[in-house]
Amino acid sequence: MRAESELYSVDWLWHQRRLLALAILVGLIFTSQYSSAELLRRELSRFPISTSTESSEPQNGDLVESYQIGFANHVRLGHWTHASLKIKNSDLARSIRQIEISCPDGDDLPINYRQPATCNELGIVEGYFRLGRPVGEIGVRLLNENGDTLCAMNFAVGVVAEEIKSVRATARIIVGVGDVPEFRRGAEIQDAYDTDLATFLLKAFPVEFLPNDHRGYRGVDTVILAVSNRELLEQISASQLDALAAWVERGGKLMMWMAADLSSEISKDGRLGRLGNFDNVRTFALRRLSVVERFVDATVPLPSEPPVSLIDVGEKVSQPVLSQDGRVLAGRYRLGMGTVMFVSLPLCDEPLKQWLYTPVLLEKLINSDVTVSDSGTALGAGMLIDNGYRDLSGQFRVPLEAFSTVQLVPFTLVAALIVLFLLLVGPGDFFLLRSAREKMHWTWLTFPLFVALFCGVAYWINQSFKDSTLRVNVCEVIDVEPTNSQVTGRVWAGIYSPQAESFNLEVNSNRTEWSSPSRRELTWMGHPGSGLGGMQTTTPSFAPPTAYHSVTDNGQSNQNLALEGFPITFASTKTVSGYFEATGKTRNNSRLVRTRRLDRLDGQVGNPFDFTLYNPRLFYGESVFTPEKHLAPGDAVDVFTEMKERTIKHYFAGRSGDATKEGSKAQKWNPQETNSHRILLLSMVHDLVGGQRYSGLSNRYLEGIELSDHLLPDRAVLVGEVHEPMSQILINGRADRTVEAQRTTLIRVFLPVEIERTRAESKAE
Repeated sequence: MRAESELYSVDWLWHQRRLLALAILVGLIFTSQYSSAELLRRELSRFPISTSTESSEPQNGDLVESYQIGFANHVRLGHWTHASLKIKNSDLARSIRQIEISCPDGDDLPINYRQPATCNELGIVEGYFRLGRPVGEIGVRLLNENGDTLCAMNFAVGVVAEEIKSVRATARIIVGVGDVPEFRRGAEIQDAYDTDLATFLLKAFPVEFLPNDHRGYRGVDTVILAVSNRELLEQISASQLDALAAWVERGGKLMMWMAADLSSEISKDGRLGRLGNFDNVRTFALRRLSVVERFVDATVPLPSEPPVSLIDVGEKVSQPVLSQDGRVLAGRYRLGMGTVMFVSLPLCDEPLKQWLYTPVLLEKLINSDVTVSDSGTALGAGMLIDNGYRDLSGQFRVPLEAFSTVQLVPFTLVAALIVLFLLLVGPGDFFLLRSAREKMHWTWLTFPLFVALFCGVAYWINQSFKDSTLRVNVCEVIDVEPTNSQVTGRVWAGIYSPQAESFNLEVNSNRTEWSSPSRRELTWMGHPGSGLGGMQTTTPSFAPPTAYHSVTDNGQSNQNLALEGFPITFASTKTVSGYFEATGKTRNNSRLVRTRRLDRLDGQVGNPFDFTLYNPRLFYGESVFTPEKHLAPGDAVDVFTEMKERTIKHYFAGRSGDATKEGSKAQKWNPQETNSHRILLLSMVHDLVGGQRYSGLSNRYLEGIELSDHLLPDRAVLVGEVHEPMSQILINGRADRTVEAQRTTLIRVFLPVEIERTRAESKAE
């Protein structure tokens, strides 16, 4: 009986030890990757002790007369957009001092955008935010000067059926303001919510809800402004027109047409003077519009009508798109770093208003702004490996999140430790105690010793591989417009934290010769697509419900945005994106001329800065000019004698043929490329080298990078690499908190190109 009892005791003991060994095995795996304290904190945060007071807030939706979230209640994921609410209670309107918009970010973490707000004369209050998930909820609260909630509303977000419709981050949005014709059904341009590269024409919303800050247009590809009558123009406020012009001047694209009797409005003194700034505005009449019929391959001619009155802006246009009898009917001109296409054709009046092919004409004019259409080509075509991203921004995140000093514990080492642990606590412990005169009860001492030993070894290995320093990778693209001394900086940063911590982050300029930034923004960076961590993911995450905040760093305006309480978990990385504006005078030592006789670029290009430009490249049209040396401060080179001209396709893709033709002998883009400099260069000329036919990826999320649609005949762009920091990421108010692991800085200078006139043109003038 005693022998059976001892046998039962030993058997029970071994079963218990097996369970403990299994628990230790799981613990070893988690210890090598995560902090147990952080995991415990995250799990406990799911069960808050205090009851939320959100349900007690006044849900006064009846105080809001109407609203608009984004444009026509469409929100593009990962981009800045606006929320406008029209208040019908005058007392409430006078009390509003702040607006807070709550929604998920790109990692499904809750974020609150709190910013100053006041109602305008129409009773409309406006705020700005970025949505990171296609399904969920957007909460809007209006606060008084004490921070008390005056009104709270929640809006359901969905793909199709909900009141607010989410649009994919890589989709294309065209906003129509005024009398804009519909697109034809079944055309290439369509609003397919389940397609990565869909195009949306959004209109039919009150113009009173247009943004009053250019940030509201940052998620828009093209804005169409169609003014057919003076009443419509008077409905648009001066601040709304200024916001639209500011967006164009910073790289936006605008298409504009208007009735001939409103031609004075685009002169310098007109309401649209900032968009047109024409010296001499004239009107002319055309009886025949046959060129329009040929442009759209129409089988139904235009109806016979009296002569059509059109606005003549030919002297302003640098790139005609449609001309007849020496008159420009549609053409582009530059405005700051952006472009405007002015259409003299009255698409909203007869005889074009009821013409069957007017929607086709509108589509062709819009698509003339796109160098290479992404439609009809499968993303990732020809790629054998799915890298987890379908947009260049996904590949761009890889070097941002790569830190050479940060390494994961090798799996082979973890597996070897697990096997060794099982051998020691199993047969090793058994034979050890058996050889010690069968003192099996000593296992209560040896087993904890083995466990403590291996836990210590696992902790030591984990600490040996994990970098204990807060590090940051930075990529930045700085745009300089010498004619108006405008400086615009775009910054992306990957931050590695050795421990679980929440940070206060902001971005700032790092150049003393530039003025203090008039606008500074820092926010989260999303990942397009439905892969792991993608913004299109609809499955719920296990993120803690604790929200962080996007706040104005001075509490006075919407110009300076910072992140407060931005969480980074133990030994992990997060990416952020920043933006700043400043002014800085630069010397003008470039003079570029396009000769008509030889049809080529001539003149000289110089370095206008007090620092060296490494590997300079001059982009013009479909060509790139490269000198054989770096440009020291103040240096200049002659375009004809000291720079080598090649097509952008040949220079970048290593091809002599057309990137769109099958059988072209060319290097394909490496989907495993991790050089951030090369990725940024491709994103600038992506369409010119073949678009996704070349890279297998779209290029729809890196805001303000693509140059293909902005290289007009009267503008060239000088791109150089800089070895000095142009910006800095402040962490908890300090720039020296982190160790900078890697920095890539590209600076772009937008240079005017003089178009040489022929003798006939000079005589005519």
